[in-house]
Amino acid sequence: MAEQRENSIKFEINHEEKFKELYEQRLRKNQRREGTALPDQRVALEKLVTFDENRVAHWKKAEDSQQRLLQHTVQGDIRESIASEKTVAELQAKIGMLKAQLDSMKQRAHFRVARLSEKLKNVNSVIAQDIALDHKRAGNETKEAALANSKKVVAEVSL
Repeated sequence: MAEQRENSIKFEINHEEKFKELYEQRLRKNQRREGTALPDQRVALEKLVTFDENRVAHWKKAEDSQQRLLQHTVQGDIRESIASEKTVAELQAKIGMLKAQLDSMKQRAHFRVARLSEKLKNVNSVIAQDIALDHKRAGNETKEAALANSKKVVAEVSL
């Protein structure tokens, strides 16, 4: 949009400059003719010269006005461009920061999962050892009971 505004103003400046050039050319031609004009033509040529001078001044003034407008517009567009670039840079920085935070959170979660996985392995190992120990104790109790029963039978037989 900024480029369109600037191009529009430039087009107006060119338009006004062409009219100014047209009247300047006609003014020079009429001034030359005025120098060699007959007395009865002189009044009409003086009016034309005056008219052309006024038109040249008018178009010069309009061109200068448009030039100031163009400068003001370009300055405003540059300010807007800088502000939008600053905003984009700030947003990119925030995105980078958020990506870094996300990566950090992923790493922490990954480490926590690994730590909990190791704890789970340890707990499962302890449980397996406890189960094995319980089975061994149960087997030992069965053996001890069988042994105690066999000693009791031997002791009764010997009595």
